[in-house]
Amino acid sequence: MEKGVTKYWTPEQEKFWQRRLSGCRTFAQRNLVMTWRDLIKYDARTREGKKALAKARLRIAVATDDDLRELAYLETIMTKPIDFSKQAEIFNSYKKLQEHLREKGIKRGELECQRKPKQ
Repeated sequence: MEKGVTKYWTPEQEKFWQRRLSGCRTFAQRNLVMTWRDLIKYDARTREGKKALAKARLRIAVATDDDLRELAYLETIMTKPIDFSKQAEIFNSYKKLQEHLREKGIKRGELECQRKPKQ
């Protein structure tokens, strides 16, 4: 098994999540499926897990307002009981997160998760 991948990740799961990703039609759908897959697949303490997390932050940072609205809608309908009054609140939290990520920035090293060369 490749480094950073949890011991529970199997080739069957890889195929399952590939099928799910191929069925996504919008940014929001793809973002949710990729986030779920990465949470299950990677150990967050490893370089690969940190790289997946950085990519998820980058997806939010570059998303449009329409993408964030759809993401808020999908999150709203996934909760029980469904409460559409919280959709605006969820959208605003995504906007704040996006602003924070844009201010802070995402460094190339976070996306690559390279080791520092030994001196």
